Amino acid sequence: MISRIIVLGGLASFAYTNSVVNQHMLDEIRSANAMWEPAELNDNAFANYTDEELSTLLGAAIGDVSEFSDVHALEAVPTSFDSRTRWGDCIHPIRNQARCGSCWAFGASEALSDRFCIHSKGNVHGVLSAQDLVSCNKANHACNGGWLDKAWKYFEANGIPSEDCEPYKSSGGKVPQCPAACANGQKMRRYKCVAGSTKVARGADATKALIYSSGPVETAFTVYSDFFSYRSGIYHHVKGPAKGGHAVKIIGWGVQGQEKYWIVANSWGAGWGMKGFFHIRENDSGINSATFGCTPDLKQLEFYE
Repeated sequence: MISRIIVLGGLASFAYTNSVVNQHMLDEIRSANAMWEPAELNDNAFANYTDEELSTLLGAAIGDVSEFSDVHALEAVPTSFDSRTRWGDCIHPIRNQARCGSCWAFGASEALSDRFCIHSKGNVHGVLSAQDLVSCNKANHACNGGWLDKAWKYFEANGIPSEDCEPYKSSGGKVPQCPAACANGQKMRRYKCVAGSTKVARGADATKALIYSSGPVETAFTVYSDFFSYRSGIYHHVKGPAKGGHAVKIIGWGVQGQEKYWIVANSWGAGWGMKGFFHIRENDSGINSATFGCTPDLKQLEFYE
């Protein structure tokens, strides 16, 4: 059963020449009295992007979640929670997928990186390789988008090496072959999820339970054209059509007045949004329809043997 399908933005073919990141869009957002502020055009890296170029920032769908265990809500979780406060440096810095529809690989590898650090109590602290998913996960479509379920199945079956071993090389949209050895000459060690441990949380309460108990999660949501102009505040769709699916890492949640929101790490660099992060209304754009997280396999690492 397919829980939710989101158009793979990276697989789309666009023929437009005018960007949706324009002054008219900014004026529309401001006139709507939105709970968020758009970035000025001179402070938005996407202001000169065509629709075709914007599509390279997307490319994600949730896929088939029927093989994964469901997460049940906890009896009590805090009203607000930020993984950066609880787990500190285990929540790794913002990254940049650049002009490759590899958000699915970044959201997954970033969530797994954080989880390895959390579950190993800081013994595994490095960033894991998004490039390995892009080049080696043949069930997905590299820079043309990917399915979240297939990325997490890959973690259980194959795992991924560190970023130092296999650095990101697809920022311009090209995909190198899957390597047989580390670029830095070290032994290739693959970091896996425990077989059968991947869980899927459906809905806000279950997602909060999964994050609170074990660390950040990956999700996919529908990106509308106004989202590219986000600067700060609680995002909610104001204006413009859907442009495609996008994968991100949820690290926490909060509340402002009566409005509940998620704290989310994007993969468009630290110059976008709130130093690479954004807040989004709890039930907006399908953001919490299905979120993924697993138990890292620590037993296969040398210092646990």
